[in-house]
Amino acid sequence: MNTRTLFASAAFALVALTSNAFADPPNVPAKPYHYGMPIDVAKVISLEEPRSADCEVVNAKLTYLDTSGNVEAFTYFKMAQACEEQN
Repeated sequence: MNTRTLFASAAFALVALTSNAFADPPNVPAKPYHYGMPIDVAKVISLEEPRSADCEVVNAKLTYLDTSGNVEAFTYFKMAQACEEQN
């Protein structure tokens, strides 16, 4: 195998691996969070919340990998991002 072929193969593998990192988060059904609910988060995949111009409570979604490698999600209430931008 010559150097050009090896370099091309390595570049293709790198593109294939990194393209998955920019993919949309998986669409899994989210359970509503309740106080005391056990959560096994190994890695956060995404945090989503609706855009709001007002400082109000919004329903956000956290998608994550648990320690078994399963994709899970839950929804929770939080103050909108607009609250941090208003005085």
